[in-house]
Amino acid sequence: MTNLKDIYWTAGFLEGEGYFAFTKKNTSLRLTCDQVQREPLERLHNLFGGNLWHGLKAYGLAKRPRSRWYCSGGHAAGIMMTILPIMSPKRQEEITNALASWKLRPQKSPRHVWDKKVPKFSKTMRIDNVIKRDD
Repeated sequence: MTNLKDIYWTAGFLEGEGYFAFTKKNTSLRLTCDQVQREPLERLHNLFGGNLWHGLKAYGLAKRPRSRWYCSGGHAAGIMMTILPIMSPKRQEEITNALASWKLRPQKSPRHVWDKKVPKFSKTMRIDNVIKRDD
């Protein structure tokens, strides 16, 4: 269970290192954080789940390998809405814009609706044949 101290730590860490976005290509809400130090990302992973990658391509002057924690969709939305009131105005605007775009995205039809075949009724079928009667 996440306590208030963990939520404040998360807000502070993501204030400086987080990336809050809605990707138009995938129509997905994303919360991402890249870091050279693995420990803060492992803490995020332990608190909120999500995905954790280690050993990503090195960048910057030091060319050290980095790690990434991220989550998407409703999972990311829940975290964003939780920390929104305690973020800076700039980050609040980023989060609010990302959430608004995510809410307005076109909804995809559930996959299971298209997988099931609907039985077709012939002209000779009658409701009398389908309903059993107690005569």
